[in-house]
Amino acid sequence: MNLSAQDHQTFFTCEADAGKPEYEIMQTAWRERNPGARIKAAKEAIGLNPECATAYILLAEEEQSLDIQEAETKFREAFRIAETNYRRSQQLQHQNALMESQHRRDTNVMIYIRRRLAMCARKLGRLKEAVKMFKDLAKEVPPIMNVLNIHENLLECLLEMGNYADVQAVLAKIGRASDRKSVV
Repeated sequence: MNLSAQDHQTFFTCEADAGKPEYEIMQTAWRERNPGARIKAAKEAIGLNPECATAYILLAEEEQSLDIQEAETKFREAFRIAETNYRRSQQLQHQNALMESQHRRDTNVMIYIRRRLAMCARKLGRLKEAVKMFKDLAKEVPPIMNVLNIHENLLECLLEMGNYADVQAVLAKIGRASDRKSVV
């Protein structure tokens, strides 16, 4: 995985997870260094709650037997679950700080899974699909998630397609955005 354990904890856990065994297991799994123990923990979390999207993320990322299509299938399952969790937390987000943190976590999980699905599409040769997904994500992703390198992934797909005009447009847009940041 290309995120650090700290990134995983920041993006995939929240204060609302306290007291929920499956999420407490996943908090430990994100810190675990042994891949076998991480996978075992994720499977245990799914055993406790089949709707634990972050456990599916870990399995899709780390199960050695998975090829890209199998990983994509796991990410699609994670996305189905994450979408349901996101809608639920969206309705409750303004009730208190705990619900806000849960909604933020659910948003992060959705964004991450969508990025990984786009990366799977790219690896499977579905470049147009991947470009569309990366463009959609680039519009929606909050600045805190810039560690995901969505623009870089988009540029790589466009270059692979030989779509140099769009590469220039994306680079110009990134340049304008960084110019605005330096002015502020």
